[in-house]
Amino acid sequence: MSTLQTSTSTGYRSSTARGRSSESGASRAPARAASTAPRASVSTPTTISTWPTNLNNRVQVFSREGVLQRAWGGPGDGPGQLDLPWGVAVDTERNVFVADWGNDRVQKFSPDGRVLASFGSSGQGDGQFDRPSCVAVDAEGVLYVSDWGNERVPVLAPGGGFIEKLRGEATPSKWADEFFEANPDEAAARARSNITPSLDPEVDTAYEESARTEPYFWGPVSVKLDSHRRLYVTETNRHRIQVYETV
Repeated sequence: MSTLQTSTSTGYRSSTARGRSSESGASRAPARAASTAPRASVSTPTTISTWPTNLNNRVQVFSREGVLQRAWGGPGDGPGQLDLPWGVAVDTERNVFVADWGNDRVQKFSPDGRVLASFGSSGQGDGQFDRPSCVAVDAEGVLYVSDWGNERVPVLAPGGGFIEKLRGEATPSKWADEFFEANPDEAAARARSNITPSLDPEVDTAYEESARTEPYFWGPVSVKLDSHRRLYVTETNRHRIQVYETV
């Protein structure tokens, strides 16, 4: 199975993300407006683009010329139904994985839209999700999910079994170092700050933990893999990308 270590990342406030997953107390983060849900497309080697249409609760597949090839889904929480689908990924066999945001699960479909599997349930435990926003799949079928409400990235085996979870352990990027070098007052203020404080007992949600702990993911909204199996995690609340390598 793949495990992850940090490579580099980009972003102003921090960037090199090191380390494995760390445990987090987690509770539901405040809901955000459904209409702002981002939509991602995935292009397959056969020049087909797959789009989730979140407000229509379906997946549509188009040719490169923009011709609709097929569609599936519909509102609901049953097998094959969707509730605000956000992100999609396609594996080497052209199976489609959908981050089913409102149903706290990832669904796997065949290329023609048949339901093959469903992973996850609502909660904060291993293998559970709180508003998953994106999914990526590598050549081995390992899944990486941006578990937005739980402020983490779980890693799942091809059959959906839990492998590990990333919580985020970013450090300043070279761009941040250049900024602080050019702005010594900002550097001095940061040096006085405690970016990994001991948290009070009343801080008992993943959202509040991430808001107070700079290295942690805070709003991990997107996960992507490149051809070298590097994992890119985009955080909306800290305006940065953490990059991990599979080892």
